[in-house]
Amino acid sequence: MPYSIGSIQVHQAPLDPPENDPRYDNDKPSVTLLPKGHRKDPASAPFEVDSIYEKDGVYTLRDGVKIRADVVRPADESIPVPALIAWSPYGKGGRGFFRLDLVQGRVGIPKDRLSNCEKFEAPDPAEWTARGYAIVNVDSRGSWDSEGDLVHPTMNEYWADKRAKVENIDIPIYAVASYSTALHTFGSFRGFSQAPSKEKWLRVHATQEWHDLYQHSTNDDLQKFFDHYLKAMNNGWEKTPKVRVSLLRYHQEPIINHVFPEWPVPSTTFKTLYLNPDGVLTEEPSKSEDVMSYQSDAPSFQVDEDPEELRFSFEFKKPSVLLGNARAALYVSCNDHDDMDVWVQLRKLDRTGKLLQNINIPSKDTGLADEEVERSNPLVYLGPTGVLRASHRRIDPETSTAQFPEHDYVHTDKIPPGTIVELQIGLWQTGITFEAGEKLMLKVSGHNMVLAEFPPLRGKESQENRGVHHVHMSGATPSSITIPLVSL
Repeated sequence: MPYSIGSIQVHQAPLDPPENDPRYDNDKPSVTLLPKGHRKDPASAPFEVDSIYEKDGVYTLRDGVKIRADVVRPADESIPVPALIAWSPYGKGGRGFFRLDLVQGRVGIPKDRLSNCEKFEAPDPAEWTARGYAIVNVDSRGSWDSEGDLVHPTMNEYWADKRAKVENIDIPIYAVASYSTALHTFGSFRGFSQAPSKEKWLRVHATQEWHDLYQHSTNDDLQKFFDHYLKAMNNGWEKTPKVRVSLLRYHQEPIINHVFPEWPVPSTTFKTLYLNPDGVLTEEPSKSEDVMSYQSDAPSFQVDEDPEELRFSFEFKKPSVLLGNARAALYVSCNDHDDMDVWVQLRKLDRTGKLLQNINIPSKDTGLADEEVERSNPLVYLGPTGVLRASHRRIDPETSTAQFPEHDYVHTDKIPPGTIVELQIGLWQTGITFEAGEKLMLKVSGHNMVLAEFPPLRGKESQENRGVHHVHMSGATPSSITIPLVSL
């Protein structure tokens, strides 16, 4: 049935039916007692207490739409228990396509750590019922994901309706973030910063998010927060530091839970470095008219070995910490097309000039040596990335901050071929330490330089660039990168 959001008519198409998923096990509601020690399969973790499994309950939303949810709760009904709700399109507990088996080494989480009743990216009910909580796994409306045509490629009422209104969140918040995810990093940090709640905590972890989610220390910390606010326990949670940040060292163990008073860190200083044609970043712009170029539509495979990438490096003379959002200001042109997709990435080099990669999961958990780890984004982090389509270069002053330039995605401003335009490109948040003699490298290209999320996706990212991109460097067009630095 057609419907509209604002002035946007929403076109709908049928989804792939859930019966096509091999792990789908019907939609018949049922209630089952799972005794302590119950295992879904011999390789999975057992339930730690007697639990009630209410499968495929039907719940009616305010507009009459019926959705399905599984509820797993302690069998002991002598006291009420709070509910932790996992609302997503990934399929309810133990179902759906996404699971840790898709990643080499299961991101360091052994099969017997989880019950196989957990929803993807959600708490494991076998553990959390023993902690005194109910787990509610919801199939969000329209689940699961469908294919379709992108009818509205620019920002409008439809997309605005989908953007979370974090400015309305005034309840206690426990936010977690990481640098290595290809999806959640920016929203995690921005959501924490923009939410007006006075009672909010941020923890930035060093490992990939799925690995961190199922660590006992993670759940112990999270339970302390839940117990304080949902069970009114006086357990000292309010004394927990408001901001705990992990810092990556790449070739050494990361620094874990360094405490800062706020996020963004108030004492941050910004250092601007200018691109030079000899491949270095300097504190003063080039005085000559210089241009460097790359073929923007060269084939790329997201394996950290792609061609047609400009490189500029800066050597730190003393120990330094890069923490927060960097931002690039690039003057670019293209004689072959009226638009450009420009990617930027920051990398760390050791004292010998070797380009480093950060292994996201400790080898003790995967059993893999660094050289054996598959080069995919969940397992290996290269560095923070930013991208901008030049036709959306217009800055949105209402949403931009000192840390990050936001753009006007409502209007499209095409570029006459050969015209030089300035692109302000924000990079996602990161936290990296540098020793004296180590280097920071800026890479610029026409393709995504993040490792592919999964090996089958290598070389599959769509490409709309055409021709050669020129990066201009001079006093009149001082292409630069500004980096955030903090003291520990």
